[in-house]
Amino acid sequence: MTRNKGAPLSLAVLLAATLLSSAAEQSRAASLGPQDSVWMAGGGRPLGHGPEPMLDGKPIWADNRDHTAIQNLDYQFEHWGAPLGARDAKDYARKARAFIEHPPHGVERVSRPNGDVLIYDRAANILAIVRRDGAPRLFRKPLGGEADWEKAKAEASVGARPAGRYRAP
Repeated sequence: MTRNKGAPLSLAVLLAATLLSSAAEQSRAASLGPQDSVWMAGGGRPLGHGPEPMLDGKPIWADNRDHTAIQNLDYQFEHWGAPLGARDAKDYARKARAFIEHPPHGVERVSRPNGDVLIYDRAANILAIVRRDGAPRLFRKPLGGEADWEKAKAEASVGARPAGRYRAP
């Protein structure tokens, strides 16, 4: 069987690519261990992202068009986990979830038109962004402190999206 230039890929090729990319993510999610209540929920994931990984029965992290939830979690833990006292990616995800679900008194909240909620604790200089379904998108201590929070609020109010990966303060 020959393939013409510009001809669409076969279903078998697309399925193989999907299985290969999701196998690594499933392996990473499985490494979190059964004691962490990690399981894979199906449905609604972009092609190649595989099922959404869960931690304690909730989405472990938010995915996006370019990166899976596990890739985003690992990236953010590597860059911003230490200042928050996280021991590993799982601990970082749990700290984010605790902050989102039980924020300290006096935090500020701003909603984006897409349903994301930005949460900022001035006293501790901690910023979280949470997806509409409760999956964390961002959890960190912004380097610019309150100035970064003010910028994020302004962008949220007009529905602006920061360009590039992790430009959110």
